[in-house]
Amino acid sequence: MKAFLKGDKAGSLKKFEAALAEAPDDVESLINAAAAWSATGKDAKALAAYEKAIARSLEIPSPQTRAAAAAALSSRASLHEKAKKTKEAKEDLARALQLAPPEWDQRAAVEKRLKGLG
Repeated sequence: MKAFLKGDKAGSLKKFEAALAEAPDDVESLINAAAAWSATGKDAKALAAYEKAIARSLEIPSPQTRAAAAAALSSRASLHEKAKKTKEAKEDLARALQLAPPEWDQRAAVEKRLKGLG
């Protein structure tokens, strides 16, 4: 993840895809790969990975899995915003806020984004 955040998208993508190949249902691997695919313009793959991450996160509800689902929804909303799909973005952000535990560290930012979408 550090390499990805520093801008090594291609190298990070290879690592994320390798991790996903080893554990195709791992939520963290799905979210990381989706972020890398999104950053490299592979939005359809990213959307599919976020969808799978959301579904997997909600199979066993806990504060951690609900936070993971909320994070995936927030990230998927960014893809919807990029595609000018405001309705879908708003729905994802609203659902993220519903699912996230009250202490979720991204809550304020997601609330602000949702408000900004009108």
